[in-house]
Amino acid sequence: MKKIKVIVKRPFEPFEIMEIERSLESYYQVIGCECIGATNITKDVQMIYDDEYLLNRSIPNLSYRDPHVNHIICGTVIFAGIEEGETISLVDAETVKMQLEILFRSFNEVESKKENHEDYISVTIVSPCHFKVEDINVRRR
Repeated sequence: MKKIKVIVKRPFEPFEIMEIERSLESYYQVIGCECIGATNITKDVQMIYDDEYLLNRSIPNLSYRDPHVNHIICGTVIFAGIEEGETISLVDAETVKMQLEILFRSFNEVESKKENHEDYISVTIVSPCHFKVEDINVRRR
């Protein structure tokens, strides 16, 4: 089986460049799951993750915000190249690794974020110690 260069991010560990087999079984083994999902995060980079993380209570790993919602990715994640719908080796893994470290926030640190709105203050608390996210909306006086 052909090997591809990927970046693997496990909970509480840094991004790691690895070579793995380009096969469904290999993805299952690296991620530690039985069902995967895949999302293109750029035109050249694909994120492969445990699609059943809510069922098996995987540990929160990464978070990112798009214009509409905060996303929390749980469990081990694989980042690979993508070309015409096929998973391929990352062309420049070192550069992609640096970009991923900037794009994604790791749950290695407790995060607290406050957003002010007209009538409410929204506070998001992410606690890796207890593996839960709490959204609290408090009405201003």
